[in-house]
Amino acid sequence: MPPLAFFCRRRRCGCLVALAAVSVSDESVEVREAIDALRREGKAIFVKRLKRAVKEGQLPAQTELKSLAGALNTMLEGLSIQARDGLSTSEMRRLAAHAVRLLPAGACAEVTAA
Repeated sequence: MPPLAFFCRRRRCGCLVALAAVSVSDESVEVREAIDALRREGKAIFVKRLKRAVKEGQLPAQTELKSLAGALNTMLEGLSIQARDGLSTSEMRRLAAHAVRLLPAGACAEVTAA
C-alpha cells in the first residue's frame, strides 16, 4: 500500500476507529467495547513491529516498546482526524516526518513497513 493510501481525495474520511473512539456515546456499550478492542489491537501491532525492529537491530535493545508504540499509535490516530478535517497531503507528510523523530537514538535510518 503506498504512503498516504488511507487519505481520501474526494471527501474527508480519516480512520473509522480513531473517529468512532471520540464519537461513540456512553450508552453504546457494545460499540465502545468493539472500538476499544480495535484500538488495543492497533497498539499491539505497533508493539509487534517494534519488537521485530529490536530483534533485527533497527532499534536499540533498551527501547521502551510499549510507550513508543503508544506514541506512534497516538500520532497515527491524530493524523486520521486531521485527514478527516481536510489536511493537505503535503502537510500530512510534514507531520508524519515528526514520527521518525520519536524513534530512539541509534534507530536505523530506514525502518521498513510490516
